[in-house]
Amino acid sequence: MARTNLAVAIPLAQPWSMFVEPTNVCNFSCPICPESFEDYKQRAGYYERMPDFVWRRLVESMLGWGLRLKVMRMYFEGEPLLNPRLPKMIAEAKGLRLAERVEVTSNGSRIDRQTAYQLIMSGLDYIRISVYGVTNAGYELATGTRWTLESILANVGELRRQRDTYSSNLKIHAQLVSDTADPALFYEQWRPIADQCDVKTIHNWGSSADRLVQLGQS
Repeated sequence: MARTNLAVAIPLAQPWSMFVEPTNVCNFSCPICPESFEDYKQRAGYYERMPDFVWRRLVESMLGWGLRLKVMRMYFEGEPLLNPRLPKMIAEAKGLRLAERVEVTSNGSRIDRQTAYQLIMSGLDYIRISVYGVTNAGYELATGTRWTLESILANVGELRRQRDTYSSNLKIHAQLVSDTADPALFYEQWRPIADQCDVKTIHNWGSSADRLVQLGQS
């Protein structure tokens, strides 16, 4: 998608993009993320999936306003695939042309064979996989879970296989989120699977130096 010079384009007649959070629940507990706080639920004010009536209200409001986005990003703090309705939400957004492009960012842990198929059939345009290490040990340390690099590679590999099988236009982007993992090894592991690979600088959402860990270190 071509970028537009906002300095020239503003003021905009309507928003171009929107974040829609299917859930603020996450199955990872990365120390740099607020999700790892013991009192996260109290701080956030809620801890759940988006209720269907909220999604319905959003869709109806967008249709009523005649709002058509360039990009709808269906993620924020939580792991969006923990909401089992996500593929249907994507399919509805695409079917109603609420956005030219629908994106998801995921940790990849919930992409099994059925979910991969549902994502392909939903018409999803783009998925970014956040990668937290280049070894199994580093992955478990970075995420505070027992998920391994091997399992994530297998999951996203299944998504890639189905993408190619069904000739989907879905773009798969792997992004390393680590200041210590070897980028060269990351590219070697992910280039056969992802259409795009890059490395992201760590951002400590917790805003506290003692919570900043070396993600992906084995």
